Amino acid sequence: MANKDCDTTTHMDEFQLIASLTRSLPINKSVVVGPGDDCALLDYGLPDRLLLFKTDAIVEGIHFTSDAPPEKIGHKALARCLSDVAAMAGTPNAALITVGLPRNFDPRINAIDNVYLYDIDDLGAVAEENLGERTREAEKAEHIVTEEVESFWRWLGHLEVVPTIVALRTKMEAIRHAELQKTLSALKDLGPREREAVESMTAAIVNKILHTPITRLKQHDRRSEAFYIDAARRLFDIKDTDES
Repeated sequence: MANKDCDTTTHMDEFQLIASLTRSLPINKSVVVGPGDDCALLDYGLPDRLLLFKTDAIVEGIHFTSDAPPEKIGHKALARCLSDVAAMAGTPNAALITVGLPRNFDPRINAIDNVYLYDIDDLGAVAEENLGERTREAEKAEHIVTEEVESFWRWLGHLEVVPTIVALRTKMEAIRHAELQKTLSALKDLGPREREAVESMTAAIVNKILHTPITRLKQHDRRSEAFYIDAARRLFDIKDTDES
């Protein structure tokens, strides 16, 4: 029976072999076109876009020799998949590469000068040794990201603070100027020095009143800063620029 199956497989063409190997694979509703000669086609609900998936393998002794440069092997591995993506008018976005190494090399190879034998187990050991260093670097990266995020929020907050402070000062100054003119109109006997003194006094009063609100608006904590911006606009009836 085994020989008969092998003989049947031998006489299959490429498409019949693919159909035979994939017949029992489960397929869900996202599969538009299943495995075939080129790429599988999947619909993940992206607007006006379908996803192409392609997998292929190259084997030493069949597709490349043992002395082939690594970059040539990689180029060939990618080219086999990219050609199928191109055949379906797709645009390649990412590639996942896996490497399988045989375990049947004689360990005595390591005794040869300038020859080093590494397998998947060795790579795993190196990765484990470097885990601590990678963890420390990841912590540094998280710290940098946190600082930059805080810096961004401070910058974004200042974009909202500055217009609020300007609007607050402008409104208070307009009120001061209007009331000052009323008072000076009623006090016509005042000389230039007295008028200047009254104006300086009203300006000082406004500055004293605004000192604490403006200080609170400049808080570095973005949560309290947002609260004080909203409070200032409500208390002093400051309209947004697009509302005025």
